[in-house]
Amino acid sequence: MKKLAIFKTSLICVICLSLFGFGLIFSGCGGDDDDSAESNIDLSQYSGTWIGTFSGTDTGTWEVVIDSQGNATGTGFSNDLNQTYNIYGKANQNNVLEFEASFDGGGTIGSKFTGTFSDTNTCSGTWTNENYSSEHGTFEGSKVIDS
Repeated sequence: MKKLAIFKTSLICVICLSLFGFGLIFSGCGGDDDDSAESNIDLSQYSGTWIGTFSGTDTGTWEVVIDSQGNATGTGFSNDLNQTYNIYGKANQNNVLEFEASFDGGGTIGSKFTGTFSDTNTCSGTWTNENYSSEHGTFEGSKVIDS
């Protein structure tokens, strides 16, 4: 009986220590402070009107307004198609700007722009067209500064 009592006590100690150890391990899995700092990036620093150009297998201009939540809406003009299109997209907390082009009737024309902000007043990146893999290029833009 004494051996059984010692075994039960030892088993309870092992279980308690294991649970305590798991608690310590999992309490450290909630993320680190660097991630929380990233999520606190103020997207309103990019808010305002942005204008730019794109080049490559097509050339043209674009203009978007980015709101304080990072949502981007605007228009672009394709020199090759001689047509205006709508732009919608988002700036995110990793300093990335992504937008797509669509015509008035809805539906994407396949052009996707992905770039980064060099600072709060300039951006640049690349564009591709998922409908025509041979179409691609670069873009750049700058924030319109109110005087």
